[in-house]
Amino acid sequence: MEYRQWVLSFGGPLAVRLGYDRSLLAAVSRRLARVLTKDIRRSVKQRHALASVAPPHAGVVVVVQRFRSDLGLYVHLHCLVTDGAFEERGGDLDFLDASPPTPERMLASFRYELAKLWKSALERRGERTRVRWDRMSRLIARWLPLTRVCHPYPEVRFRARTQGRSPVR
Repeated sequence: MEYRQWVLSFGGPLAVRLGYDRSLLAAVSRRLARVLTKDIRRSVKQRHALASVAPPHAGVVVVVQRFRSDLGLYVHLHCLVTDGAFEERGGDLDFLDASPPTPERMLASFRYELAKLWKSALERRGERTRVRWDRMSRLIARWLPLTRVCHPYPEVRFRARTQGRSPVR
């Protein structure tokens, strides 16, 4: 089984807000895990011609790192994700590998999930009516920074063996 590592960094006022608001950081971490899980399930479904994406279980671990080496506030999320999903057949677990995700698709999906989270927070915290998406798109364009790929090789897998003579000890 192989893994991929994703690192999601935040800059500017959003990083400061996430550094001091634990509930917001937890919600953002859950949304990131949800986006990664959905993408893996969709990819497994397409690659293995499955009728449903509900049974396969993807492995996602999200770890929050709050500080840089100089102890400055710098919130970023480290994600370790399996390169496929587990499907239970009878009493056995089978690992179904997925096609590699593209960073652009992942970033677009995550930005949309953040927009949905922000929209629900606005509706819950005092907006009289439902917030329409045309207004949300203006707010997103102004306040949510554009996402970009910073790592030169995001398609490289984290090679770790979990059985046999494992290099990970």
